[in-house]
Amino acid sequence: MTRAFAQIVLRHRWLILFTTLVVTALAGSGLRLITISTEPRDNFGPDNPQLVAFENLEIGGFPNVQFAGDGRQDLVIVGGAGD
Repeated sequence: MTRAFAQIVLRHRWLILFTTLVVTALAGSGLRLITISTEPRDNFGPDNPQLVAFENLEIGGFPNVQFAGDGRQDLVIVGGAGD
């Protein structure tokens, strides 16, 4: 079985090489259609609890939450003066 397979591969090596290159090129051409989105609305459904909480946070649904940071390290402060 292995010897027969090896003989077939050696007999048709150029066809196998050409076919492999064509399949690889066709598969690689689809890479330009791939998009990556970090937007939560694109990755979750509208009724997802994490997305709902994120949107509430974004529109000010939690008045006692403050954000502070320099872009490298962020700090979330829950609560604050007047609680």
